Order: sequence, then C-alpha cells, then structure tokens
Amino acid sequence: MTTWARGPIEDGHWNETLEGFVVDPGPPPRLHGYDVWHDLGRHYGFAEVAATALTGDVPDEAYGRAFDLALTLASPGSIAEAPAHAAAIARMLAAPAASVVAMAATVLAESAHAMLVEHGAWLAWLAAPTADPPSAVCARSEADRQSTAVARELVDPRVCPVLATLELTTDATILALMFACGVRTPAEIVGALVTARLPAVIAEAERHRRAHLRTYPLQLPPFDYEEDGP
Repeated sequence: MTTWARGPIEDGHWNETLEGFVVDPGPPPRLHGYDVWHDLGRHYGFAEVAATALTGDVPDEAYGRAFDLALTLASPGSIAEAPAHAAAIARMLAAPAASVVAMAATVLAESAHAMLVEHGAWLAWLAAPTADPPSAVCARSEADRQSTAVARELVDPRVCPVLATLELTTDATILALMFACGVRTPAEIVGALVTARLPAVIAEAERHRRAHLRTYPLQLPPFDYEEDGP
C-alpha cells in the first residue's frame, strides 16, 4: 500500500477557480469592463486599447495620441541591438517561429528593464518634480533634440508639461510620455516597451535566412587567439 506524504499544499484550503481582474472572455469579451467588439474595436486604435489594458481607463484623444507617440518612438530596434541580434541568430539556427519570438520578447524585456534601471532617477523625478531633473536625461545629440521637438509638436502640452521646458534624450522622452499617460509601474513600462519594439525585431529576424548561419559575421570583432604561458 502506497502512503503519500502530506504537507501544507495537501492540507491547505485553496480556491477552486482562478480569479481574473482585467479580461472577461464574454462573449463579447470585455477589457476592464469595456466591450472589445462594439466599443473599443469600433472607436479606438491599438495604442489606446493597450493604454486601457495597462491603466484600466480609456484615454481621451490627447492622452491616446501621447501614448501612441511613445510606442512609435520606442518601436525601432536595429540589428546592432541585443533583441534583434538574438532573434536573428535564433532564426539563422533554424529555431521554430515560436522560439524566435520568445527569444526576442525575452531579450526585449531585459533591455527594457535595463532602461528602467538607467532612468531610475528620472522616473523618481517625474513622480515628484521638486528640483532640477537629472542631468543624464538632458539631450546629448541632435537626434535627441529632434525627437523632443517632434513630441513637443504632436503632444498637447497639458498632457506632458515637461516637454515644454526640457530637451531630453529620446528614451527619457518616451518614459515621460508613458508616465504622463498613467503607465508607471516597472511591469507596465516594460510591457509597453516590449509591445512597441517586438514587431520591428521580429521583422528584422525574418529577413535573415533560416538555417543559414554562414551569413553571420563571426569575425566581428576579429578574434585574437592567445595561449597562456607556462
């Protein structure tokens, strides 16, 4: 006769169903109570629906435009950056499509987390702007100044007032727009950044020949083999 060991899981009292807080599968499906088919699907774009999912509220036109711009500014991911690089290698190693996407999403999430760590002081300042902003977020190049100018032109100044007075790096501009739209926790910001960047990263990986690693520049940078002395 087999006797099974018992522990806190076996002897505990547990709910018998999972509890959902955001999505009601319907039909029709609802997102935070909003009808996806007949309300969100008819009247709102994807960026507004994504903001609704993350914050719980449908943004008005000005905030929806600001969040849409934040996603657009965040969308490029070149082959020189880790997410696209990793996804392309997975593709060239003949990984299944799901694995290529999983690789891209994983590295994108890590990259977004690193961005949050780098901008921790900036996010803290946005939450309580009582002194001068961190110098590290000030524009360093003409490209930074151009991205700030675009955001200043396209976003209602009442949505993100800091754009009216500061010239920021592109990453700082993206985070300021997301923060202004209510996307503020680490998981929300990372989720938004991954959502923004994943299509370009997958598109880049798809352009590389599957199972054809010979096209990969293995000698960049050049290897210099050195043997340890005795």
